[in-house]
Amino acid sequence: MSDDAPVEPLDDDLTKELEDPPTDLDEELDDAADELSGLDTEIQGLIGSVREDTDALRLAVRYEGQSIEPLFVRGDVREQFPPADLRQRMEELTLKGLGEPAQEASLYDFGSLDATIRWYDEVLVAVFPSGEWSGMMFVFDRQESPLVDLVGEFLSDD
Repeated sequence: MSDDAPVEPLDDDLTKELEDPPTDLDEELDDAADELSGLDTEIQGLIGSVREDTDALRLAVRYEGQSIEPLFVRGDVREQFPPADLRQRMEELTLKGLGEPAQEASLYDFGSLDATIRWYDEVLVAVFPSGEWSGMMFVFDRQESPLVDLVGEFLSDD
């Protein structure tokens, strides 16, 4: 697993120039960089912990609005998909994750949505929203799930 390293984003982030930047912009940027650095360390620690527990992690992605940042891509997945195809898959999965609002009026008594999990024939996709347009997504190799497999068998018998 030593060849599996975090990857750089597949494309450059879009930036826009401010007309009148605040006077304390350098201080704000330093504070934001410190916070992001700590968050990145925590996220890499999380990914490391997941990888210690299982070899099934294929992909880890952070998304915010239209920005999608791959944090981990397993070596065989990187070899299987050209960068453009991998990027398209990440975008599709992120859009599916954004389709589930963190809070729905009709389900208010359930509380906020903590995660969605999608079971496909070959993979499991877990999406953890952290805001209305942001969160993290993990893609794992599909492994057994007694409930999902049993219900799937029952439904396919019809």
